[in-house]
Amino acid sequence: FIIQYTLSGYGEYNHDGEIIRLKENMGFITEIPNNCSYYFPKDSDHWKYIYVHFGGYVAKQLYDEIVAATGNTFSLPGDSSSLQLLFSEYNRIEQGMKYKRFQGGRFIYSLLTNLLCELSSPQTGYHNIEKAIEWMNANYSADISLAELCSELNITQEHFSRQFSAVTGISPIKYLTNI
Repeated sequence: FIIQYTLSGYGEYNHDGEIIRLKENMGFITEIPNNCSYYFPKDSDHWKYIYVHFGGYVAKQLYDEIVAATGNTFSLPGDSSSLQLLFSEYNRIEQGMKYKRFQGGRFIYSLLTNLLCELSSPQTGYHNIEKAIEWMNANYSADISLAELCSELNITQEHFSRQFSAVTGISPIKYLTNI
């Protein structure tokens, strides 16, 4: 498995033919090997990211739950607890920490459970939902699309639709239609 999170710039993630531009604060989680690829596109000037790869049968169970909750791509603010955990571990490794028995597994288990909690909680999406509602109210009379809105928010359509529906009880398209 791999989790990758974009710090700046952008890259692209292709999953079963759907290409998602991974901008700042967006990431993906995927099982390797599978029908996906991620790459640095020609029109990007840089792509800075952090990643972790791992394996294991407990990881598989948590991976399945994360993907069921949010899909393979996600958005998280830079100050999320999952990212703070990842950066903290990265810094300890940079300072020379060597894993002892079970430490790597404990870190991955903590990271995955934290990520699952953040991504499956509607609380995580409140800020994006508020921004989306403001944007919809300001632009409803124009010919706008969900893709355009998600681009403004730097969030994937799949993840945003789940967040929006969880918070408001209706789909973003239905909400826009009601406006």
